[in-house]
Amino acid sequence: MRWISKRSGVSLLACVAAGCASVTPREYRAFAPVAPEAAYNCAQVLVDSLGYTLRSSDRATGFLSGARAYSAGIFGERTDLLTVTILKQSSGQSEFHVTAGTNGVQVVNSDDVRGPIAPSDKVMGDAVFLLARCGNGSSGSVARDTSTH
Repeated sequence: MRWISKRSGVSLLACVAAGCASVTPREYRAFAPVAPEAAYNCAQVLVDSLGYTLRSSDRATGFLSGARAYSAGIFGERTDLLTVTILKQSSGQSEFHVTAGTNGVQVVNSDDVRGPIAPSDKVMGDAVFLLARCGNGSSGSVARDTSTH
């Protein structure tokens, strides 16, 4: 039987309590019965209206990303991240790929480590709302979480 030292055991316990395990952003996909240009315009306006600051935008490739910083009280500053990619299908429809993630500070071995943490409920809700809204509420715009948790 192999024993874990007291120091390693405390570090392991702290890591588990802080959620040090790999954190996967949530990925959503949906199809929309609109042209990619219209889908992109909708996504860009909606990302802004939801309070995200546009960080990167490329209309030609159908890519945009936004960030929204906020205070999480005793947990410090957090940043929600939305990444949107819109692909044109042969049918002329748009295929949305939306990634929702959150960055924040975790305490690991008495050090503050900034990086991915579990996505906030708000950013996941915003991703689903964006897909439903920019897909004109059609049945084809229902968001599917394609993440493997």
